[in-house]
Amino acid sequence: GTFRFRHALVRETAYEGLPYSRRTLLHGHVGDVLGEGAGPEADAVLSLHFLHAQRHADAWRAARRAGDRARTRNAPAEAAELYERALHAARHLDGLDAEMTDVRELLGDVRYRLADFSGAVAAYRDGRRGAADEDCARLHHKTAVALDRQGAFRRALWELSVAERLAAAARDTDRLRAQIRTARA
Repeated sequence: GTFRFRHALVRETAYEGLPYSRRTLLHGHVGDVLGEGAGPEADAVLSLHFLHAQRHADAWRAARRAGDRARTRNAPAEAAELYERALHAARHLDGLDAEMTDVRELLGDVRYRLADFSGAVAAYRDGRRGAADEDCARLHHKTAVALDRQGAFRRALWELSVAERLAAAARDTDRLRAQIRTARA
């Protein structure tokens, strides 16, 4: 069966009354139980429970899957929240640099779709940390497009210049270079 509180205040009071270690244990247990019987549609809830249980690797995987699913369902606000949760979990893990670059770019993309251009710029800039030249070039290009939408034309042109230099240094970037040239026009 299920257990629900009639009022959020009662639930919050009961939750706050639990010791932190007990909360962590319960979130992990709930995540395990839900994970066994639920399908991929439960990933968003699983990621939250795993994050509160400090099981960051499980939270990362579940939030990433749920964010991807929300993005493909054209739910950018939900996708942004889930990608942020995935990145929060990933801060506690090692060896995810390339995957984090991908998630930051996806976060920027959904923020752009939400017309949160400053949020998109921030996500793209964060994604450039430790990224390969080709990825950096693409992220500089996307940053320039978002800045252009904000009316920051000089900064957008500077980002395009950097994108051009990086694209020239990277291999197999003909498509990216064409996009940059088109954006400059």
